[in-house]
Amino acid sequence: MGFIKEIYESKQLRNQRGLGGMSANDVAENIYLNILALQTMRNDPTSMKIAQEYAKKTMMNSGFNNIRTTGTDLHNWIAVLNEPHRYADVIGDVGRRGIPIMQTRQWLRQVASGNVNPNFDKQFLMSLERNLQVSGPGYSATRRLVSDWHRLSGQERKMGTTRLIQALRTKSPNGDLRSPIEKFVRSGGYEIKGAKNPSSLLGKAAAFGVGYAAASLITRPLAKVGRWAMGPATRTKEYGELRDKGI
Repeated sequence: MGFIKEIYESKQLRNQRGLGGMSANDVAENIYLNILALQTMRNDPTSMKIAQEYAKKTMMNSGFNNIRTTGTDLHNWIAVLNEPHRYADVIGDVGRRGIPIMQTRQWLRQVASGNVNPNFDKQFLMSLERNLQVSGPGYSATRRLVSDWHRLSGQERKMGTTRLIQALRTKSPNGDLRSPIEKFVRSGGYEIKGAKNPSSLLGKAAAFGVGYAAASLITRPLAKVGRWAMGPATRTKEYGELRDKGI
């Protein structure tokens, strides 16, 4: 019950007014980050139940055709991009950006039921990234880590969750998944202390009221952290290349 109460009390997007000053890209990034957060939490026994309950609540209005006060933030972000004509006067033209709604429903049902299909998850997250047109090596690197959670070393998990939680703090500071994932990160010791948000992952921090000096500090790359965090535990050529690039 405590978690359900948190969903109602902490919301980034309660109604259309919450979209003020946001672009279609901001909406896409919020969808992406919230889904990556849920994907991470579903794979850990300490947060699996929370992920299931959140997915069930998100699917309560599976038409995703309008922002609902009773919906989760993820539901409402999806609804905005699924019915962009309703919100075009606020977020502008979405261009070719969209969301694979059928795949998203299927993924949410699997999360809600506790079923895990790693191959589907990887395909879905790649399709999501492509359709949302979120870009930057930071996003792709985080998605690769999150979708391969069970094969990661402890340091690799720290790298992925640190990037993810810092992005959520910037993009969805009042989001209903922020508190649950921060508890998950604290309990697992998954955050790299003192790390700075990589600019390639976060985009324009200043859009959320952060001043120029603070924004430049927040978005300083995690290059040095990346080199030791991936370290010798890296098992694949892909992760080695990411490490060498400081991603």
